Amino acid sequence: MAQPRLLLDECVDTHVAVVLSGTGVDCVTVAASPGLRSRLDEDILAAAASLGRAIVTHDAPDYTALSQQWWEAGRHHAGIILVPECPTADLARRLKRLVDLCTEQELRDVTRWA
Repeated sequence: MAQPRLLLDECVDTHVAVVLSGTGVDCVTVAASPGLRSRLDEDILAAAASLGRAIVTHDAPDYTALSQQWWEAGRHHAGIILVPECPTADLARRLKRLVDLCTEQELRDVTRWA
């Protein structure tokens, strides 16, 4: 089974992607994606879904609401991973553990905390 691939929202420190990539996690950032910078959360979730990437964000209220809207509309996404504000190393450890324990399929259409 394939490991989840991640897209870090703009609110997540880009150094987390560097740390995760160093452990073999397929991780990119909105900040490094010129077409996604400063876009609405809805657009970012749509882009993540089309790329088959779970979005990682600190923005729990907005993405929880989007998840509900998408579910009601029958739309699918690759996962929404909500993360607390914490030091980079701690956040990278949380995400690495989640990626090691979950498959892409297990995160599909799921909103969860890491």
